Amino acid sequence: MNRVYIFPYADTSKSISKNPYINDLVESLRHNFIIVNEHKANTRGIFDIFSYIFKIDYLYLNWIENLQFRRFGYIQALFFIILVPFFKYLRIEIIWTLHNKYTHSQKKYMLNRILTKLLIYNSDYIITHSSEGISFIQKISLENLKKVKYLPHPIKNRIIKRVENPAIDILIWGSIDPYKGIHDFLNYLFVNHKESLYNIHIVGKFSSRNYYKQLMAFSAAKIKIQNKYITNVEVEEYIRNSKVVLFTYNSRSILSSGALMDTLSYGAQIIGPNIGAFKDMQKLGLIKTYNHYEEIIDILNHISDIGQDNKCLLRFIENNGWNDFSCKILKLIN
Repeated sequence: MNRVYIFPYADTSKSISKNPYINDLVESLRHNFIIVNEHKANTRGIFDIFSYIFKIDYLYLNWIENLQFRRFGYIQALFFIILVPFFKYLRIEIIWTLHNKYTHSQKKYMLNRILTKLLIYNSDYIITHSSEGISFIQKISLENLKKVKYLPHPIKNRIIKRVENPAIDILIWGSIDPYKGIHDFLNYLFVNHKESLYNIHIVGKFSSRNYYKQLMAFSAAKIKIQNKYITNVEVEEYIRNSKVVLFTYNSRSILSSGALMDTLSYGAQIIGPNIGAFKDMQKLGLIKTYNHYEEIIDILNHISDIGQDNKCLLRFIENNGWNDFSCKILKLIN
């Protein structure tokens, strides 16, 4: 069986986002791969790979292009750049998932671009959860396009029945970061005197105290803002009592979104920007998208409170579950 080293692999309970992606990936891959570092967090960052470098066939990378944001990030990034030819020499193949075009942060941007291009040219297999990722790589290197495979972000079946008269008109949930554009949407509502049209609930862990203060300036009678991490049980209850879940991402770096797929897994009605995976899901008839904020209001005024038939969503879940994901990876490398 193929031996694979996964990076990063850490305790998600200690992160702000609590992103379950890596844990779900490990659970999926273990059916077809030997995960040599399973249950062993990368406590020393990329340096941990030294313990396994002669024991693996594949190096499976996620968000590696953001190494510079980790502890001793510049040193880790430099070390990885030097290490890549060594992987090639040992015939260790690199599987890299391109989650975003570039970092959402404006800091350390150039190093992120360098690492991204290094991965495009040196990865043996590139996975993207958005068809837009193919276009992105095509613009950088046409010759490396053959390495790229579009696989929609795996999804779970957690479909719930929502209430007929939801108390919340618009729900925005998840980790709250500036790149998600929530402040721009709220500003649009206030400037156009629409802040009282809908009951809006924004709940999630803020990335910084300053951004929390910035958003609290928009708090109003019908706009409730909570700075807290919410559990899956709470997410389910919020979605059950919401007409739509809104994503206001305005960053050009966005390709895929775990929060989008988590929300979709509950059968929620979703409105999101016409970019990346949101555009892919819209083409499948699973969500609604907008190009300008004015369109959000129009969609809200024409969408039903209880949603629509979930047959299309069930077919999508059946074809793109986590259980089948490792089989797709195995087929890709074979």
